[in-house]
This record gives sequence, C-alpha cells and structure tokens, in this order.
Amino acid sequence: MKSDKKTFNFKWAGRIFLLSFAISSVLSSVSEGLTASLNVWVAVLILFFFIFIGVLFDIIGISVTVADAAVFNSMAARRVRGASVALKLISKADAVANFCNDVIGDIAGVLSGTMCLAISGELAAVTGWNSIVLTVGMSAMTSALMISCKALGKNFAMKNCTSIVFFFSKLLAIFTIEKKKSRK
Repeated sequence: MKSDKKTFNFKWAGRIFLLSFAISSVLSSVSEGLTASLNVWVAVLILFFFIFIGVLFDIIGISVTVADAAVFNSMAARRVRGASVALKLISKADAVANFCNDVIGDIAGVLSGTMCLAISGELAAVTGWNSIVLTVGMSAMTSALMISCKALGKNFAMKNCTSIVFFFSKLLAIFTIEKKKSRK
C-alpha cells in the first residue's frame, strides 16, 4: 500500500539549484560586462527586456498550471503539431511553473535590480544627483512596474491559458522530434 505522506523531491531541487546557478551566473556575467560599456538608454532598454522576460515566463507558468489537458488530448488525437508537447507540459505543471515563475522570474528580478543599480550609478555620475535617492527611486519604480505587469499577466494567463500553452508548445515543438506511432 502506498503511503499518503508527501515526499520531497530532493533530486529535482538539486537539479533546479544547479540550473538556476548556471543561468544566473551566465546572465549576470553578460549583464555586468554589458553595463560597464553601455549608454544609459541602452541599459534602460535592457532593464525593460529583463522585466518583459520575467512577466512573459510568469504568464507561461500560470497558463500551464491552469490549462485543461482535455483540449490538448483532442488535438493530439488529431495529430496537431505541438499538442503532445502541451500535454507533457501540463503533466509536469509543477516543474514547469517552478522553472518559469521561480527560476526565470526570480533571475529576471535580480538582474533588473542589478541593472537599476548600474543605471542609477551612471545617472548620478552624469547628473550629480544623489545616488541614494536615484537608486531607491529606480528600484521602487522597477519593482512596482514588474509586480503590476505580473498581476495583469496572471489575469491574462488565466483567461487565455489554452491559447498561450498551445502557442508556447508549438514553439517548443520546433525543437523536439515527435515520435510517430506505427499502426498495425
């Protein structure tokens, strides 16, 4: 008889730790290298890009957890490209949401903060304004923007989960090889 006790998936936690560390290290290195030599306006565009990535992956993570597999079962039966990928995503919704919302979303948040610090430091040097005031103001504005966009994104994701999961699955299907089932 199977135990009703919940077990912790330490293997998944270890893998996600290593993946998060690797992605964060690479993106932080690239971000730090770029910010030192960039114009302030280009740095602001990169900041908005990180915010966009955080919001986009939050939308994907929410959509996968809310989507109904029945729609994609029907599509998979008709061999619609991407439907089997959608079913795999939905069957592993907890891991997909963890990766999208927590790993990518949190990394985007940290990198946004790093970009805010770099931008406010550059602006303080150029304008002579108080760097503490600039840093606090930019950090608050960036946090408020990211949080409000994620709130709108969650609402959008819940209302349009099927089309979002299907679109994302079709993109992923480009990079996967679907196995053809032989008929006997």
